[in-house]
Amino acid sequence: MNIDTVFLCSSVHSWNGTRLYHKTAKSLAQNNFNVELMAIEQGGNITDNIANVALRTLPKQKRYFRPLNWWKIYRSAVKSKATYFHFNDPELLLVAMLLRMRKKNAVFIFDMYENFPKAIQSKPWIWRGARMPLSKMIRYVERRLLARMDAVIFAERSYKEDYDFLHCPQVDVYNFPTYQPACQPVTGKFRKIVYVGDITKARGLMEMLQVAKYVKQHWGEDFELILIGPMTSDLEKQMTEFVLENNLMTQVHWKGTIPYDAMWEELYSADIGLCLLHPLPNYLNSLATKLYEYMAANMAIIASNFPDWKQLIEETDTGLCVDPLNGEEVGEAVVQLLNQTERIAEMGSNGRYYFENTYNWSHEEKKLIGLYQKINKERCL
Repeated sequence: MNIDTVFLCSSVHSWNGTRLYHKTAKSLAQNNFNVELMAIEQGGNITDNIANVALRTLPKQKRYFRPLNWWKIYRSAVKSKATYFHFNDPELLLVAMLLRMRKKNAVFIFDMYENFPKAIQSKPWIWRGARMPLSKMIRYVERRLLARMDAVIFAERSYKEDYDFLHCPQVDVYNFPTYQPACQPVTGKFRKIVYVGDITKARGLMEMLQVAKYVKQHWGEDFELILIGPMTSDLEKQMTEFVLENNLMTQVHWKGTIPYDAMWEELYSADIGLCLLHPLPNYLNSLATKLYEYMAANMAIIASNFPDWKQLIEETDTGLCVDPLNGEEVGEAVVQLLNQTERIAEMGSNGRYYFENTYNWSHEEKKLIGLYQKINKERCL
């Protein structure tokens, strides 16, 4: 049987990123596709028993030097014999446009991780006065580049509202966690609070540090706040200063970026998961992946009170929603749960139930593979 090849690439994400490798690449490889994966180096090698994934890595570049990696992706893609070219970053739409001139019979798919024009409106590295004009310019250019794609995948339902001009096949493939075995609920006096994901001020770093301070003052010292994910050196310095000033050295621990399996071990051993993203345009209508990861790990959730998030958490009875910018409200919610161990267990059990029955990658994988099969069928007509 002839097996088609997918050239899967990213100039932003590490090769072993959760959605890029553990979901998209593995799912394609396990469903009779060869996968050429090209993304940012992160250390480590592919250790899974998947024979048809070939990895090539790119050096991690500072933002303004990323075009060097675009060129490397383009050159490799030109040489590739792939039938499908699957792009995961808005900036690579430019590469796709150039590549289409050389690969007239290939299939081009764009996987939209975020509503990029909206995200631009709150990027701290862009001068505030330039954000809205730049957002509008990017929306204009993106519209024309996306119109040349053969299919678009949306990681969030809300994204489609701004892309109703598309006429190519589209599918919502939500970023739900891959299946994880059930674990035993946490027991004992010592409590663990965790956050996983990119660590920035807009994602609630300073509020989480304030939570640690509040919990120590109003509940006790027998807890840890574990932060998992990348952080800039400037933020690390600010975090360290806060920890030292408030004597939180034994309570606050930053793990950095850790392997996927190690991340789940940390989540399994935690009681409460935090998701205190600020009310920015790109976050308000996006359901953060970490909410579902916390559900999978039997954790109670404390999250920002965005309407969609509040609806999800209240319907599943998996946590509490708070104003992410109100440190005292967040701290009180954490202390409230720490004083109700049975309620933590109940919320965790509810989350696990919904993860197993609804919010897991196995459902989304079928939609991803279904899109490829639909395109392949149309190609063969």
